[in-house]
Amino acid sequence: MTRVWVNYIETLIPASFIEHVGTLPARIAYTIQGAATCDNCGRVSVAFRQLASNEAPSAADETFGRPGLTWHPPQQAPDFPDVPNAIRRAAKEAHTASAVGAGMAAILMARTVVEATAKNNGINTGALVAKIDALASRNLIRPSTQEAAHEIRHFGNDMAHGDIDDEPTSEDVADVLAFMDEVLQEVFIGPKRIARLKERREARRDADAGGEATLDGSADQDD
Repeated sequence: MTRVWVNYIETLIPASFIEHVGTLPARIAYTIQGAATCDNCGRVSVAFRQLASNEAPSAADETFGRPGLTWHPPQQAPDFPDVPNAIRRAAKEAHTASAVGAGMAAILMARTVVEATAKNNGINTGALVAKIDALASRNLIRPSTQEAAHEIRHFGNDMAHGDIDDEPTSEDVADVLAFMDEVLQEVFIGPKRIARLKERREARRDADAGGEATLDGSADQDD
């Protein structure tokens, strides 16, 4: 999301409203609100979050970095053409979870996408670390993408095994999803796109060669 504007609404909480917790003074409660354009569809969404009475605005709010924001309408998940349907659904769900502030769910789903990608390519045995390395050894992903996939694994393992004391930041979530998209691009989307481009080129070449045979009866050859 690209920020358009952010501001705060201040609400005075009278002391009489909080007498049940002791003799506390009146407090100011903050509501964050803002607008941003979706990085995928370009449309504007608005967001808000009511802070707890002991929370104050922070620099993270200026970039929508605080978790738990409610977006209207939710950010549109990108599409993943040429990705198998089950993996495509999981990838879109990861982006949808991120759009509604469910960062841990997004990371866990990204990990699922990586493992499902390996299984789709016949890599069914071993832990995820071995499956990622097998994708690289079969030249399905580049070394840099192999390293990115392991970062997804590290973050996702924390979620999968209940190590959730340290909440991932919005930047962490965005990077994990970008790496997931990169894996899908290299394994599924890129090869299919190249195949279609090659098919169109060869079809045009064959059509041109049909009426342009050389004097000896053979078609011109590529350089």
